[in-house]
Amino acid sequence: MDCRPPTEVRAWLNRVFLSAAARAMRAGRQIRTVVDALEAAGIESVLLTGPALARTVYPDLALRQSVDIDLLVRPADVIAAEAVL
Repeated sequence: MDCRPPTEVRAWLNRVFLSAAARAMRAGRQIRTVVDALEAAGIESVLLTGPALARTVYPDLALRQSVDIDLLVRPADVIAAEAVL
């Protein structure tokens, strides 16, 4: 007995996965750009939650979808970080 979902459901799940993978790749590029710019300005940052969690816990970034990027900077660096962003 075949316990897999119907073909159309598997096709939909594949599209969702591929879309999530593309978003994860875009987010990765955005993170790298922002972190590099902050580092160039001498501002240390820490990546929090979503993408950081996905890279450390999940076997594929697309399995942990995220809609934002959370970076932590020192309170004294907030104004300078805003200028960089």
